Amino acid sequence: MDLETLRSHARAALADLGMTVTGQDDLIGAEKEEIGARWMLGARSTRRKLSLRLDEATRTAIFREVVIDRGWGLPPPRLWAGAFAIKGRALSGRRVERSGWGGGEVDYAAPRERLRQLVEAAGWSFRIELRMP
Repeated sequence: MDLETLRSHARAALADLGMTVTGQDDLIGAEKEEIGARWMLGARSTRRKLSLRLDEATRTAIFREVVIDRGWGLPPPRLWAGAFAIKGRALSGRRVERSGWGGGEVDYAAPRERLRQLVEAAGWSFRIELRMP
């Protein structure tokens, strides 16, 4: 698969996951607020940011991601379920939060694994880099 086709397929895959896709040329960026809750005395959010750099010379896709949790105030009662693990360079697992004032869920591995499958099916190599996107 050529660079242009891989780029458009990667952008479409991220958009299908509900992410806002940015970037041009060899760098694709995406982000999404996975969990968002607001209440009278505070708020909580979980946002994912990622980037995929396509190096045509080496036919390598370099993936970076970060999941950021932010909160302030006094949270109301909420339900939380899930587990996650970091093995090597990869974060995996799921987290679900629900409350009367919002919530959401995070599948830590979904975007990374979707892109990995797409890149490897195109005959490129996939590498995770441990730096902020």
